[in-house]
Amino acid sequence: MSAERGAPIRALERGIEVLRLLGPQEGSSLRALHAASALPKPTLLRILHTLERGGLAWRSIEDGLWRRSQAWAAAPSGSAIDPRLVEASAPHLVAPQHHGTPRVPRIGAQPPGHGATPLALRW
Repeated sequence: MSAERGAPIRALERGIEVLRLLGPQEGSSLRALHAASALPKPTLLRILHTLERGGLAWRSIEDGLWRRSQAWAAAPSGSAIDPRLVEASAPHLVAPQHHGTPRVPRIGAQPPGHGATPLALRW
């Protein structure tokens, strides 16, 4: 590297390395990312959370795997479910819980003439 470009930013290099290890659909566990990157787990977790805050990565509430954000990829062709929709809705979903927890709204059909659309949130 030439002197006029300066030294590389190590933290940025590590973030890029983690981003490259993430797959958009298959996802990666923290354990697998740790093994592939050889980064300490606390450092790796900080990088993942930073990428998540920046909209470059996300963690699925369904399987706990980390994935590269679909916001940076084109929508898949011929897919019934766009992963970007799943990703965008994930922060608003609540994992199944046991008794004694607050109720979560559900989408359900409304009777005809009861509201502007056939779907509404039910509490």
